[in-house]
Amino acid sequence: MRKPISLLSIIFFCFVFVSCASQDNEEHTKETEITKMVAPSQAWDGYEDLQGKSFGNVLTMPDKIEPAVVSEVYCILPELRENRNDETDSKEYFKRFFGEKYNEKNITNPEKGRFVYSEGLNDYDLAVYVNGSPDNSRKNGSLPLGSNDYQLDKRYYPGTDDNVTIEVGTENRTVGDLFDAAVKYSSYLLEGHFNDLEIFPESLYTCYNADLDEYAAGVTMGFKYKGVEIESQFTPLFEVQDRGFYEVITSYNPMSFSIDLYGIDDVRFVNYTCGDWKFTAEKQEQIMSLAAAVDTLEKELAPNSSYLFEKVGLIYCLKTTGPARTNDSKTNESINADYGEVKPARYEPTWCFTYTVNTLNGMENNYVKVNAVTGEITIDK
Repeated sequence: MRKPISLLSIIFFCFVFVSCASQDNEEHTKETEITKMVAPSQAWDGYEDLQGKSFGNVLTMPDKIEPAVVSEVYCILPELRENRNDETDSKEYFKRFFGEKYNEKNITNPEKGRFVYSEGLNDYDLAVYVNGSPDNSRKNGSLPLGSNDYQLDKRYYPGTDDNVTIEVGTENRTVGDLFDAAVKYSSYLLEGHFNDLEIFPESLYTCYNADLDEYAAGVTMGFKYKGVEIESQFTPLFEVQDRGFYEVITSYNPMSFSIDLYGIDDVRFVNYTCGDWKFTAEKQEQIMSLAAAVDTLEKELAPNSSYLFEKVGLIYCLKTTGPARTNDSKTNESINADYGEVKPARYEPTWCFTYTVNTLNGMENNYVKVNAVTGEITIDK
């Protein structure tokens, strides 16, 4: 006669079964999470299957993805360059920018760490050097090409437009020649400031000044650290948290600069959005793969987001959070006491998905970002 199975035995059996199933699920989850993190050389694996693919009403990937496979990726801590002499370095920079026009008598030091070169009526020649870094500089009274005096004509890109001939000043030059000239000049002008970085041209745009009847070319330059680009464009993310007597700002901080050419050897304006840094790099053995980043977005973005991505890249991005300072030292002391220590921000490898939005200034690029180290999602808005 078969023994009846007691209720206690059934409960025990169910407990064991559920425990084993739970353990299997936990192990499966851990395995899934681990496979999201891969060696940098494998980060782009499977990109072909993602091209042009739609994920419901959440997002659509670019029709063409151009992988930039690298074997090493880092988190990079920028720090001010040590053992610098701002007075000596500023003079050297002014000499390089103004060339034969340089006159040391035109340099003033209005405040600590700030050196100004100014000559002529209404600062016809003007350059600034602040805390070890060049700032915006101009020659011959030139205004930046982004001013209202100039009308944007066309934009050109390395590789695809190198052989196109355009008018610049009184010359006809190929786009490729102008890119080469911009890299050569930038490397000369910034020698000693960005030794850890590679300078490269991102785009060239021509502008026309009807009053002067002349064309000029603005070349936007970017930086790479060991083959990986550093974020170069300002993005709309600018979060402000009110703390009563001060505000806490969260934003991304790009690194780029542009030069305005009126001829192959005629640079009249330089616009900076970068500092003067040395870099401490921490090698990352594993980062989130592109496929895992897309999977994260599919799960985390709103169901009807309908993002139409036009480009994706792995880029070093610097996201900072900290209190806004004032010009009053006592107020700053109170801010420091209330906020506490500001954590040093690092450039971190980030999957940047580009989409365009229509603004009053025309079509502009925005990003949806997935930090390849932490998995954090940031949306430009």
